[in-house]
Amino acid sequence: MIQRLALILVFSSLITACGKAPASLEPVSLTAAQTKLFEQSCKNCHAMPGNPAPQAGDMTAWAPRVEKGLDTLVKNAITGINQMPAGGMCLTCTPQDFEALIRHMAAPAATQQGN
Repeated sequence: MIQRLALILVFSSLITACGKAPASLEPVSLTAAQTKLFEQSCKNCHAMPGNPAPQAGDMTAWAPRVEKGLDTLVKNAITGINQMPAGGMCLTCTPQDFEALIRHMAAPAATQQGN
């Protein structure tokens, strides 16, 4: 009886997990300065279809990255990862800027203003 109950709990947990929405970050509105940073640095790769970088607003491309957590994404932006150079070519971005820019790019395209 206990084994059956345990199996039922395990299977119901698996079924529930299958129906979960993909990971997401709370979108933010960029400041004027952060919008300028996006235009000068991020946009060169993250708004260029055909570039292997996850495109701004493409939640499918961002989902596996977002699942790693915002702290990891910020660290990767600062130190570089794969083809992304350290700092993402943004010499003046602070960790707070990277966080806002990542949240902005990982948000659905419909929530992005002017970018």
